[in-house]
Amino acid sequence: MTGGIFYSRNSKGVPKDIITWHDQLPLRVFIHSRENDDTSRTSISISVTTVGMKPTPPSEEEKTLRIKLAQVGTKKSEDGLNSTNIRNLSIGKLIEFHSTLISSEMQKSNNFSEQKISLVSDIKSTSSKSIQAFKLDSKQEMLTLGGNSGDAVLIAKIYTLVFAGGSSKVTKRTADFLGTDLETVRTAVRIARRNGWLTSLGHGKSGGFMTDLGENTFLNLNGPYRMQKLFGIKYEKQVK
Repeated sequence: MTGGIFYSRNSKGVPKDIITWHDQLPLRVFIHSRENDDTSRTSISISVTTVGMKPTPPSEEEKTLRIKLAQVGTKKSEDGLNSTNIRNLSIGKLIEFHSTLISSEMQKSNNFSEQKISLVSDIKSTSSKSIQAFKLDSKQEMLTLGGNSGDAVLIAKIYTLVFAGGSSKVTKRTADFLGTDLETVRTAVRIARRNGWLTSLGHGKSGGFMTDLGENTFLNLNGPYRMQKLFGIKYEKQVK
């Protein structure tokens, strides 16, 4: 395993924030630990990035930036970083939530170019606690409403985001993500396909993408508002 180490020093010249890097291709893992008052060390952050199969070592610029981030962006806890809290991370769900938050943000203006987002200076940040308690229509209610079902198109939208995130068992993952049952998701997907909101990848195959009609229906039925409310995001005024 290829790896290395870089660090900053405290006022006494002793290494304080130490970062090691470890290649398990095509991934590179960075682990950050900090010196405690009693000179012991606590691991407090880990990050993973893709580097391909023929990577080069971190550049001096990257090492400097990672040390600066380590100094300002992390806080120690009593337990620190350990194998138990790492195992408790639901990476798949976090990636799905990442996709959903991006979609929700984009839907506010339909275009990121209208948002003040920058990787360097003017950073816009929106906090989201977690998925909120949100009552979805039942299977029968969605069937009754059909093409007017806001929940059917909302579920279909999230279904496509889960699929785009590379998840297998898309229906189950969507149901788990929303805290609902499988049949509710299946019903929403069938309604979406029947109304031309969602593409099909072939008979018996899960997944798909929203069509232009589906995206327009999502907007017309207050999809962005409902999605933002679902995930506890500060949402725009509801369309009347």
